[in-house]
Amino acid sequence: MTTLSLAELTALHDIRRLKAQYAFFLDTKNWEGFRRLFTDDMVGKFGEGPEITGGDRYVELAAEAAQAATTIHQFHEPILELTSATTATASWPVLAYLYFPDRSQPTTQNYGHYHERYRLTDDGWKIAYLHTTFLRTDDVTESHPIEKATISPYIATVQAAKELHI
Repeated sequence: MTTLSLAELTALHDIRRLKAQYAFFLDTKNWEGFRRLFTDDMVGKFGEGPEITGGDRYVELAAEAAQAATTIHQFHEPILELTSATTATASWPVLAYLYFPDRSQPTTQNYGHYHERYRLTDDGWKIAYLHTTFLRTDDVTESHPIEKATISPYIATVQAAKELHI
């Protein structure tokens, strides 16, 4: 059994919190908060697409892709490893639900992983590398029609976050 120091436990906790903020800021479209999660020189990659270099560019493309969608990202227990006092890696299982109110694209449930590397900065832990891989995508448009859904809790969540300065 491995014994972890308080500093290591704190680092693991902080990285988990960073990932929770990733989902929250992305799903509530808080792009300023979302940007704070990345190093300036971060590298991102969606599936087999090209690498995206720079935190600003990554957030710009994520905002563009998510603009027309209501998204729900659920991350589950990661395989998380501290590789040094200032670096770490993780693979996060994810369920990503994407709904397009304008019906420009199908509603999908996506199952896969986020593979990440982190760096400890003066401002805390940041995502330095992110690569998404998806094992399966289900078109759930017909089984999740908009007539059966409500968006109002989403709006309430965004308002609450603004009031808490998250």
